[in-house]
Amino acid sequence: MASSSDTLKGIFAPGDTVPVILRHVSRSGVQRTIDVLNPHNLQSLASEVSEVLDLRRDPERVGVIVSRNDAMNMFFSLVYDLGLSLYGDGYAFSYKEL
Repeated sequence: MASSSDTLKGIFAPGDTVPVILRHVSRSGVQRTIDVLNPHNLQSLASEVSEVLDLRRDPERVGVIVSRNDAMNMFFSLVYDLGLSLYGDGYAFSYKEL
């Protein structure tokens, strides 16, 4: 059985664009549920991403829960952390919001 890291490496190579979609914003604006999609079939990769980045999943809204108290772009932060975790390079991927 392939690990989540291996699965994501099989889908995304350095230089790829990662499709992301905003599923929910908390009332305070501090938490967001963001889904990472497979660019080939647009299926959710929330389970794999949550495991690799050790983030909570939001099964109701299908995505990972990202919390930030600063003004940083949460899409950028998520994709940066994903590149860092998979390839040791935070700038391995770009992202496209759907």
